Amino acid sequence: RREVYIFSKLNEKSLVLAKSVLAHYIGQQGGGVHRKKASDANAASQDHGISQDHGIGQEAASGKKKKGLPLIIFTDVVVESKKPVDKLYQSACDMKCICFKQDILSVRFDLHSKKAKMNFVLIGDDRIENNGQALRLLGSPYASKRTDALKPLHDKPGAKEKPDYSKRNPAITTLYVFDATKESELLLDGKQGSMTIRRINRVRQFVHYFLWDYLWDKETGAHTLFDTAVEVDGKKHITVLLVGLGKTGIALLKSLAWFCQMDGYELKIHALDTNPRVAKRLGFECPELLAEQHNHNFDPDEAVYSISVHPGIDAYSEDFAELVSSLAADATFAFVSLGDDEVNVETAVNLRILFKRAGHKQVDKPVIYSVVHDSERVSKLKNLANYSDDDYGIHLIGDNLDLFSYQMVFDPRLENLAAQAHIQWTLSEEENRNLAHVAEKAARREKLTEEEKQVGERAQVLRAGYWGKEYYRHSSIARVIHEKVVNKYGPSSSDDIAKLESRRWNAYMRSEGFVYNDERNNLAKQHHLLIPYSKKPREEQAKDYRGFKREPESTD
Repeated sequence: RREVYIFSKLNEKSLVLAKSVLAHYIGQQGGGVHRKKASDANAASQDHGISQDHGIGQEAASGKKKKGLPLIIFTDVVVESKKPVDKLYQSACDMKCICFKQDILSVRFDLHSKKAKMNFVLIGDDRIENNGQALRLLGSPYASKRTDALKPLHDKPGAKEKPDYSKRNPAITTLYVFDATKESELLLDGKQGSMTIRRINRVRQFVHYFLWDYLWDKETGAHTLFDTAVEVDGKKHITVLLVGLGKTGIALLKSLAWFCQMDGYELKIHALDTNPRVAKRLGFECPELLAEQHNHNFDPDEAVYSISVHPGIDAYSEDFAELVSSLAADATFAFVSLGDDEVNVETAVNLRILFKRAGHKQVDKPVIYSVVHDSERVSKLKNLANYSDDDYGIHLIGDNLDLFSYQMVFDPRLENLAAQAHIQWTLSEEENRNLAHVAEKAARREKLTEEEKQVGERAQVLRAGYWGKEYYRHSSIARVIHEKVVNKYGPSSSDDIAKLESRRWNAYMRSEGFVYNDERNNLAKQHHLLIPYSKKPREEQAKDYRGFKREPESTD
């Protein structure tokens, strides 16, 4: 009953991800594996050939693997016998993976144990094919209507009886689709079936894990953004310089607006980009986030932030140097994402030079992160220094070992916490107490009453809703990510936490494009509760605290 990972393609991305999966399991057995050593998971098999039947190499077919490791499978693998063995296929063989010539729709994976956890990973370069395969695996009636539009998905000649996953348990069967487009969301959001669907938005997930995991110091327990804040007139200032407002830069800007909501802290963001119309683009995507009545606000009854967008700034210009120099003295954090690895590194180096000229004494202050996608370049550029061995103190992040890692794609910790938060927020306080009681009885294997069973069933419905709708997932994940810093740097009283959560929620909803309206309209992205905390009804104020792990203060 080993866990199974089934990849729709054998490509560089899927191979890196498969190596990370194996490294994770080996690390669990042997005490931990660093993410940069995922390639150490390669085994010693030297098998090269694909069999005429289903393409299973001899070593892989034998099943002689270390107990506890998952089964890794690649489908749609084509190797021409008269040509040298493909490097990707060679690596898959070395890892003792199973390779099928048939595509992911044709192989009878449904014959595998129904008690084993199965993960289907649609990771091809053709997003239309990925979405079509997802619909077919889910058995959606809509898929059959689009057969002509999804010609690449037709069964290959000689395909046998089609797999049937209708009896699989969705709790242990997950479908991962690498496509973050709106079309994919419309096609797959809310689809119910024998599989739990997870669309992988690499940019959003990277930003989430960057804030939730990467920026936490594992030794000191400090978070970089809050720990490096500078105190001025009794307030701690987080001043962020974002260079580049492509997908990653915009996603980080939006997330910082809600993530940095904290009593005693003030957030200032200066965002630079060469696009002269980037501010208008942001204004279109999230109208109220940069609106005058909300931006540059420092009233703690509402979201506190100041976002200044500087359009039309070339990173290789005097305008850039002058602007950075004017901001350098106050900057506490910088992030570079201009869409080109070489440009990103050069710009990060130039930032350090300008920061030094502005009087920053410490080599690692302000903190600088630069996106570099090429893993080989990251390894070569580690510990960047000049001709006299002065360290530039630049952190490189965002390569394939980051984006296609077990932690980024499969790690259940954040998702499980978010699902729990969604359930706790939706249930009333009494229902939450009853649910906790039911969980305790279930752990002791005690018989549940009919009423207690209904409480458990209600929680299961809510959990299914969490997985079925991305709106619930994304909003709950954001709350959990923020809750982690609240527990470290935030207030202790339930009233103050509720007020802070209201600020965070307001900033989050505006970053998602919602605007205020007297009546809620989800289709128009309008919400009646996008108002200051003091103006919200008491029952809504109570909800802002619900679900936090801390025990409320006694009101006796």
